[in-house]
Amino acid sequence: DLATGKLTLPLMLLLEKLPPAERAELADSLREGRPLGLAAKVERMRELGIADGVIAAIDRELAQAAAALAPFAALTPTPLMLALGGVLQGQVAALRNR
Repeated sequence: DLATGKLTLPLMLLLEKLPPAERAELADSLREGRPLGLAAKVERMRELGIADGVIAAIDRELAQAAAALAPFAALTPTPLMLALGGVLQGQVAALRNR
C-alpha cells in the first residue's frame, strides 16, 4: 500500500490517526505521487496501532458475513463460504499473534 500509494484500509486508517500536519503531508505525497518514506511510515503505523484497526475491521466484516449467510445455511455454497471465512479468521489470528 505504502510502496505503491494505493489507498487501502491500512493507509486510510493511518490518515485518520495522524495529526493534521502529518496527514496533510501524507495526503500531498499521495496526490502528487511522491515517495512516501516507506520505513518511516511503517514505523508510524506500528506506533499508531494501525494493524489492530485493520484486524478489528476484518473481524467485523467476517461477523457480518456470517450473519448474512445464516438464513441460507441449507444451501450448498453456504458452508463453503463460511469455511472460507474460517480460513481468513485463521490468517487474522496469526496476524494478531505477531
